[in-house]
Amino acid sequence: MSSIPVTILHGFLGAGKTTFLRNILQQTEYSGDELSVIVNDMSELDVDGVLILNTDAVSEDQGNFVTISGDSISSPSGVQKLDKALKKLCAENAPEWIVIETSGSSHPLPLVEYFKNSVRLALKDVITLVDVTWLRDDFQQ
Repeated sequence: MSSIPVTILHGFLGAGKTTFLRNILQQTEYSGDELSVIVNDMSELDVDGVLILNTDAVSEDQGNFVTISGDSISSPSGVQKLDKALKKLCAENAPEWIVIETSGSSHPLPLVEYFKNSVRLALKDVITLVDVTWLRDDFQQ
């Protein structure tokens, strides 16, 4: 059995991660790829999850979408929730690709560590989006 590729979509709060993911989902609708998505939103309101569900490309009913809200996916409890979400996605179907959108305040290193020991899942990419204005201002201080 080959491993399922995983991409972590990470970056600054407000840098465009959800917009970028929505674009990926629109492209996969045309290509026919089997994409599964996990969205992490620190807010209990789960705004990012709702925005992704509005694409019609993924849904909990289709078994290709899980949202983790109210917790950082890079915290110990968040990694446990991620593990549970990944098991659910892989049990219900065999996705060709899994994209994980992290909250803007999450750090990707705990996720990278999580995937090091995985046999069934292979971390292929970590995509980091930055807000260039914030980046410029941070380096000037």
